[in-house]
Amino acid sequence: MRLILGKTYLSIGMLDDAGPQLETALELNRRVHGTESEEFVDCLNNLGHYEQSRGKLEPGAEMLRRALEISTRVRGADRKDTLALQCDYANALVLVNRGDEAEKILREAIAAETREFGRDTPNAQVMLSSLAVLLDSRGKLEEAEALCRESLAVGTRVLGPEHPDTLTTKMNLASFLHHRNNDAEAEPLMAATFADTQRVFGDSHPQTAGAALMLGRLYGDQGRYPEALPLLEEAVEVRRRAEGDFSAGAADAKQELALMLSRMGEFERAMAIQRDVVRTNVALFGDESAPALQSRITFTNIFSNGANQSEAEAQLRELLATCSRALGEEHSVTVIATNSFGVLLMNHGRYAEAEPYVRKALEGGRRAVGADNSDTIVTLINLFDIERFLNRFDLAEPLAREAVERTMRVLGPKHATTAVARGDYGMVLGRLGRNDDARVELAAAVAIAKAAWGEKDPHFCLYGHNLGRLLLDSGKADEAERVLRDVAEVNAQARGERDFRTALARLDLGRSCQALRRFAEAEPLLVGSHEALVAARPAGHADIGKAERALADFYAAWNAAEPDATRPAKAAEWKAKVDVDR
Repeated sequence: MRLILGKTYLSIGMLDDAGPQLETALELNRRVHGTESEEFVDCLNNLGHYEQSRGKLEPGAEMLRRALEISTRVRGADRKDTLALQCDYANALVLVNRGDEAEKILREAIAAETREFGRDTPNAQVMLSSLAVLLDSRGKLEEAEALCRESLAVGTRVLGPEHPDTLTTKMNLASFLHHRNNDAEAEPLMAATFADTQRVFGDSHPQTAGAALMLGRLYGDQGRYPEALPLLEEAVEVRRRAEGDFSAGAADAKQELALMLSRMGEFERAMAIQRDVVRTNVALFGDESAPALQSRITFTNIFSNGANQSEAEAQLRELLATCSRALGEEHSVTVIATNSFGVLLMNHGRYAEAEPYVRKALEGGRRAVGADNSDTIVTLINLFDIERFLNRFDLAEPLAREAVERTMRVLGPKHATTAVARGDYGMVLGRLGRNDDARVELAAAVAIAKAAWGEKDPHFCLYGHNLGRLLLDSGKADEAERVLRDVAEVNAQARGERDFRTALARLDLGRSCQALRRFAEAEPLLVGSHEALVAARPAGHADIGKAERALADFYAAWNAAEPDATRPAKAAEWKAKVDVDR
């Protein structure tokens, strides 16, 4: 009875009630049946899941290992219950960053299940789904998708199309497709599955909340915040009603909502919600637990968007020290803290200071979740960017080349992150004088970015601007003019007429018109860009000097092509400003 009560409390998130029942059940079964019994194994297995739910991942994994070991002796290695425990233990290893072991165990479990019982079993469905989720997190997206499709087919046949595990697998498949940039299939599949989940379980069921979170996340990734926000808010309310305000499920949903609000620029509301998440995780798991520390890192990352740098930096530095001491240098949360601190320094132009932290985070990420994990690839791109900003292009080039290779292979040639990797690689190649290769990468980045984000989204503008400048400097002013005009127009529409990026694009557009001897068209572009840069940049900024040099050269060139008494004086006036700035 105590085991049944404990399992029931655990399933609905009532951890304070579940723990005593499961611990008492374990002790009673030890006395009555002994440790080498199926009853003891069941108690130990559930207690292991309870410890995981409390954030005690290592003790939980150890209990599951012991349960598997005893079950192997008592029941046999190829019994269904033992194979199910093997899957549970593998999932526990994933949570403690032992993905290589987990993958090996899951593959062995699937092979044994297939050999002994066939592929069309509930056990096989769960194993295939677990392996698919693990492979997706490790960047093995193609195999993950194939396994998830197989798991879905098995679940539909064996469990039924409306079984909770089948619906969860269907949502996972949609998520995997989204990761591979296949939103044309992912979005309708996820929306339909969410509707099915609502119909089957009702609006107030935790499974519906989980589906709402996944669909909201997809809409948020697409920038569809008005559609994403109500889904995330409803998921929070459902979790609160079903599990209580201070529950792990409610905290997870709130964190998703806080992150979405931060992306929308609503930092005050995001911080208020994330404070609740921190309080909940501290109360449930302890002040120096992995969930509590990770939620504090998330809060500080949100806080840093609107805070002064020194305060955010001090908080992240303290968190990094606590993670290292409490969790160890190799823990995934310590890796996250290390990367967050490096990115904070990077975002404030302190590249030399950021470099060792981002490099350490990259090495830790490769060990913890694998080199092909999407977060690891983003960290690789960050490190490459640091080397680029430090003008260490010989160090940046192999990092950029690796980023392109990994994004192309793992995420696919049309993925938005692939656009970033190829665009950044193109910029480095240009600085190394490999102009032909640079043009290929930059042109590809522009095309991918436009396809991924839309023709009028400014994501492509950085790479388009660099491509236009490279074409201009290579004497291809007519091609440069078309590219730069597109960049200038999109920047103006998305960022404003007086934004410095709009001004710099118009400056180079003016230079291209000058090269095409369209001087009357070039003059207002060059003069206007200088005015905008003076307004947007601090006095003496290099961009202002660049505009002044361009104007001096422009009036000299215009006078040489079409002599006019006023132009030498204008050229001299702008040259004098350049000399003063120097």
